[in-house]
Amino acid sequence: MMSADRAEPTGRPDRSGRQVLTVGASGDAGAVFAALSAAYTVHAEPASTLRWTWLDTADWRLHRAGVALREERRGRGRDLVLDRPGRPAEAASCLGIRWPARLDRVSPSPVRDAIAPTVGVRALLPVAEVETRHVLLHLRDDAGKTRVRVSVDQQRLLSPRRAALPLHVVVRPLRGYDGDARRCVELLADAMGAEPTELSATAAALAAAGHLPDTVLGGGIDAAPAALEPTAPAVRVVAAALLADVAVVDGTREGAIADHDTEFLHDLRSAVRATRALLAVAGHLLHGRSAVRVERDLAWLEEMTAPLRAVDIALLGLAEGSGDTAIDGLAADAIEPLREELRRRRQRELRRMRATLRASRAPAAFTAWRRDLTTMLDADVIGPAAIEAATALADAAFDALAGASPAVGEGGSDGLAPAVASLRAVLAAFVPLYRSPVEQLRRDLDELYETLRRREGVRITHMHVHDAAHAGAMPVPAVLAAGAIVDRLRREEAALDERVRDAHRDAVRPRSRRRLATEVTSR
Repeated sequence: MMSADRAEPTGRPDRSGRQVLTVGASGDAGAVFAALSAAYTVHAEPASTLRWTWLDTADWRLHRAGVALREERRGRGRDLVLDRPGRPAEAASCLGIRWPARLDRVSPSPVRDAIAPTVGVRALLPVAEVETRHVLLHLRDDAGKTRVRVSVDQQRLLSPRRAALPLHVVVRPLRGYDGDARRCVELLADAMGAEPTELSATAAALAAAGHLPDTVLGGGIDAAPAALEPTAPAVRVVAAALLADVAVVDGTREGAIADHDTEFLHDLRSAVRATRALLAVAGHLLHGRSAVRVERDLAWLEEMTAPLRAVDIALLGLAEGSGDTAIDGLAADAIEPLREELRRRRQRELRRMRATLRASRAPAAFTAWRRDLTTMLDADVIGPAAIEAATALADAAFDALAGASPAVGEGGSDGLAPAVASLRAVLAAFVPLYRSPVEQLRRDLDELYETLRRREGVRITHMHVHDAAHAGAMPVPAVLAAGAIVDRLRREEAALDERVRDAHRDAVRPRSRRRLATEVTSR
């Protein structure tokens, strides 16, 4: 674990007068020593070297929670270090772990307990690896009394690419010597061009690594939509939205194959569905045959990954207990055989999906399509303006949603989910054309979407628990437990049926239709 001088700097002077400075990547500890020697006797402690890897989830859950997690390696020691604002750093040993890794691979500790609610089911990924050479300087006056301590961290990025990082200097006065600290800052500024910084060491490494915390690691932008001119060609708007979805498909494919965590597959499938939903309603605006080919590939990809995702959903449905905890008032040892059967099925489906994805030609098709979409962003295109297309597409999608039945069964919910997805895709693509009142419709659609998703999850869990109970020589207590779980799922599904009907009614109310038209045409 880092000492007090090694703690992650915040860049803000604290009550002790500490000041964090940064110097260009060409700076080094020797230059700092020379600059300060002009006014002080400088004693340098032996330099130490460590490596640290910044860890986060693919969707930046820790960063967004305002905390930083890193693995520090010094010699043979490995520590997992958690930095939280206003609190001392916490550390726990993490020997034997290779990243990416899920939290169940991390030994129990206060660090794991602190991050578990934020990380959830996601794996911790190595975001950036840095090597740091640390030197602590003691600045003494003529009487040999230490007045200021200066920490110098010379860092270089090791992965995902190699690059020199700015020199970080932390000036920390002893009590009563704030004037000396200010003098040190002036000396470093004059000699080396050192400047105060708000950028922490991890933030500097992140920027050098080319990562942005508003993006999904590996691809997919999660940022506010850019401004959109009503007269802009609609095809460019659609192409930009499709490119963002394809980036998520590309960025999550390897994580799904490697099975880092179940959310990679979920995110991949969500991006596939979003792409297909937008193509279904706006694909006619695109030029060329690549959209037709990629739609077939997307349909195949969604179908081929469905069995594994279904088992994941069923396992999550039984995740209220994990081996030693009961659910539905049932003994844990009665439920565990059901989980074991689902885990075996998951391994079979994972092997099948991996083999199919690795042999697939779909990535080549996506590459060609991405090239076509990129061309559409810059080329002169003929077609309707964004405001015209938004009106027509939203009308068509809203009509499809209003005409879809929320009932389960033949011609029922199979048509509702695609209708919800298409209208959500249109609003997401053309959102800059809408003003805030349309947000109520988007919230209604999100509620309907989430309710449909929960109902589908209950249905899938119901099916898999029932099938698992009749697989081979399942113990009688497990069969009885499965019956009790299925009964509960039936009741839950019936309640969700009613919620779907209510959410559908809210989404297609007449004022939503009027508001949708008004918001576009008023621009």
